[in-house]
Amino acid sequence: MRTNQVVMVRPASFGYNEKTAGSNVFQNDIEFDQTEIIDEFDRSVLALKECGIDVLVIEDTPSPVKPDAIFPNNWLQLRSDGTVVLFPMESLNRRIERRPEIIQKIASGYACRRLLDLSSKEKEGVFLEGTGSIVFDHYNKVGYACLSSRTNRNLAESYIKSIDYTPMVFSASSGGKEVYHTNVVLAVAEEFIVVCMEALDEVGKQIFNTSNKSILSISIDQMHNFAGNGLELADTKGESLFVLSERASRSLRSDQLRMIENYSSMCILPLDKIERVGGGSARCMIAENFLPLK
Repeated sequence: MRTNQVVMVRPASFGYNEKTAGSNVFQNDIEFDQTEIIDEFDRSVLALKECGIDVLVIEDTPSPVKPDAIFPNNWLQLRSDGTVVLFPMESLNRRIERRPEIIQKIASGYACRRLLDLSSKEKEGVFLEGTGSIVFDHYNKVGYACLSSRTNRNLAESYIKSIDYTPMVFSASSGGKEVYHTNVVLAVAEEFIVVCMEALDEVGKQIFNTSNKSILSISIDQMHNFAGNGLELADTKGESLFVLSERASRSLRSDQLRMIENYSSMCILPLDKIERVGGGSARCMIAENFLPLK
């Protein structure tokens, strides 16, 4: 199951988020100009549209300041049964990204039949940051979750089971620190999985060594260049379109790129500054929209 409908948030106050830097080593406090960020965002939207993706762009609001608003997939999931899911976020200044007007804008064109709000778990110190925390294999009905301060085992397992998927939970680390989100470690497509096997614990290695899909194993260095932060969408014919950033694609060897191209066409997004400052890449910026049209 893949879609060609996505939601993206055009940032108003993108920046280095000091509140999340402790758990996200991919962030960098470097100088940049907001015009660079908007340019990368707009060119990425255009690239997706040119590949046949229907992009609903929602404008961020300048106040309150939301440095990570460009990454909506961490708090929002739009399911094919009409359910809109709101997830519990670790950082206080990311919780304000859950704006009701975003849901209203989506609901103007799509059938939002039920709201499932898990954000009350924040009061318990329990977090599950959407499709950052869970990478779904919609073909095998599996939800992969890499444990971290942002991904609670019990909540991940219960949520995955609630949609009749099988949870597969493991840990991953780099440089002695846990990897903050599952979708940095791996990406799942219909025919293949991109995964950083070097980063996985023994449980994770066993999971992917027994997978029925082709495995594209990336290195720690490639993971830090966001080669694992890809997303499979559907092109205009419904066929596989794999989205990656320019930095991620540059980090891949020619044989690795050929493997992806054996199964998918590719859409490459210009995200260098967004990645370096924000610590997230192509998959983080895209909220898949499986909701039925009205």
